[in-house]
Amino acid sequence: MYLSVFGWAHRMSGAPDGGGHAVTPLGTPRGRSRRGISTGTGVGLSVALLGITHAVGNCRLPPAGPTTAPVACTLLLGVLFWSGGTWGDAGPARDSLGRGLRWTLALTGLVGVVYPAGALLPATRGLFADARYSDLTGGDVALRVLITVPVGTVLLEEAGSRGVLYGLVRRVGGTVRATSV
Repeated sequence: MYLSVFGWAHRMSGAPDGGGHAVTPLGTPRGRSRRGISTGTGVGLSVALLGITHAVGNCRLPPAGPTTAPVACTLLLGVLFWSGGTWGDAGPARDSLGRGLRWTLALTGLVGVVYPAGALLPATRGLFADARYSDLTGGDVALRVLITVPVGTVLLEEAGSRGVLYGLVRRVGGTVRATSV
């Protein structure tokens, strides 16, 4: 959630890329030479990496998610930088760090209040019942809540899809196209 809210707030502000460089409408920093691969190739590589990571982490080896997601995020950031991208393209630029953190805390707090309330209210309690998880121990639940979901799912979703991929598509197609994709 942090990267998506943070990146959206940064991209909508038209601010510099976080490294003090002015950014053109397609996100290419002025005065910086582009080396490496094209942004379009970066988009293709990012989609391929996300697909491979999904196949490995979800379809073939589900317990591998917390291991494959950080590796995939590192590779995706490498693709971003190799294609001439910046931290600002992925979302976490220095000039909007405070705003992004405030939004993250506010939305996390909201979820932290609404979910328990929904689970406690008799009218909505049934929506939280899932027989697939009825045999989990407290340790299993803690592992899923603290490691598997945040590291194995959320990290990759936010950094990969809402960070790197969004930033690369935005560089070649603009904000509307990136949001549509």
